[in-house]
Amino acid sequence: MRKKLFLGGAMTLAVFGLTAGSAMAITPVQTIDGELGGKATPKFDKKKFKKTSVEVTTTTSDADNPTGMPPKATKADVKFDKKDVKFDTKAAKTCDPNAIENTTTDAALSACGSAKVGTGSGIAALPFGAGGTRQDFPATVTAFNRSDAKGVLLHSRVDQLGTTVVIKGTLSGVNLSVDIPPLGGGVGAISEFNTKIKKGKYVQGRCKSKTIKYQGTFTFSDAPAASDTDTQKCKRK
Repeated sequence: MRKKLFLGGAMTLAVFGLTAGSAMAITPVQTIDGELGGKATPKFDKKKFKKTSVEVTTTTSDADNPTGMPPKATKADVKFDKKDVKFDTKAAKTCDPNAIENTTTDAALSACGSAKVGTGSGIAALPFGAGGTRQDFPATVTAFNRSDAKGVLLHSRVDQLGTTVVIKGTLSGVNLSVDIPPLGGGVGAISEFNTKIKKGKYVQGRCKSKTIKYQGTFTFSDAPAASDTDTQKCKRK
């Protein structure tokens, strides 16, 4: 059973003495859920790294208005457990970000199919309803190995709106830093995001500590930063 710790904006607000009536009134609630090996409790060797998959799911909401617009994330820093997770960006061909900008999912795969390292999904929240009421739009996420730096390109396509956002992630060891561009001209936000990375030896895992740890820190343009952690048990072969 995984144990989760939620550290939202409420703590930050309390520390800095901000109130709901201040300029930064949104209280972010951020979650992160990691899964190595495609199972709740995967089996790995204690010492040797073996090729596997890793899946990360995040959700973002406003504690003061859960059904309203979530905070607008500008950056996400995800830290994987260096004892049990390893990445090899040389295990896949690379994709030029310019080749998949403003493209459909099929066009992106035609341009960079050999560099594909994963898939996923997302939900973009936009104030399109009457009086700015939130509306959710599903996104198809395709992950590619990026050519301009060590990391991934998260091609996020919302077919319902005919729009594409390419989110760039940079890998430094087991730390993934993701820059999130403004959505919908700056009025939109990501409420959910999921990506599963699996491509040969691109992701490797083992069970050295029996508990795999994940940590995410998220920065917002309209709210205090928020963090969350997750743990996953593993068994040794």
